[in-house]
Amino acid sequence: RSLSRTPAAASLFALESQILIDTEPETRNSFRDHRDTFIIADDVTLEAVTESYSTLAIEGPKAAVAMMSQSIPTPLDANSLTPWEFGLVAKVSATGATGWRFFVPSERFDELFMRLVQSGIPAAAPADALAVRLATGIPRYGADINADSIPHENRGVEEANHPRQRCPPGPQLGSRARARATV
Repeated sequence: RSLSRTPAAASLFALESQILIDTEPETRNSFRDHRDTFIIADDVTLEAVTESYSTLAIEGPKAAVAMMSQSIPTPLDANSLTPWEFGLVAKVSATGATGWRFFVPSERFDELFMRLVQSGIPAAAPADALAVRLATGIPRYGADINADSIPHENRGVEEANHPRQRCPPGPQLGSRARARATV
C-alpha cells in the first residue's frame, strides 16, 4: 500500500493515561489494521471500546444554547474533552457546524437521548446531518474521501501541507494528514 493513502478519518483525544480514538464505524477495521502497523512501544495496550461506548452529538447554530439549557459543560478548544455526568464531552463536529460530541457508556445512551429530546432538542435524521455536512463542505471518509483520494485535493485538509513548503502531494503529505487527523 502506498504511504500516501489514508485509511480513515479519526479524532484523537488525549486523556490522562489513554488516548481515545474516534473514527467512523465503516472505517474502524481499516483504521485498526493501519494503526497496528505503527505501534512500536512495548507498553502500548489497545482496547476496543466500540461495544461499551456510544456517541451522540449536538450540532448546529443553536447547539451552544442547547448545551447551556441542559447545564452540559462545553469544552472551548477544538478537539478537547471535558468530563460530565454521562461520560465525556468533546468539542468536535462531524458536519462542520458548531457542535459537541458525547462519549457515553452504552447503557446510558437511551437515558441521555431521552433527556435531550424531552427538553426540546430535536433529534436529527442521518439525512439532516448529510445536508449540513454537504452545505458546509466537510468531506466524510468512506463517502467523499477514500484510500485512493489525495487528501490535498479535498477541502478541509489544505493545512496538511504548509503553503510555503512547496512539496508535491505524496508520502509526506499523507503522513502529515494522518498525524494531524485532519482528513
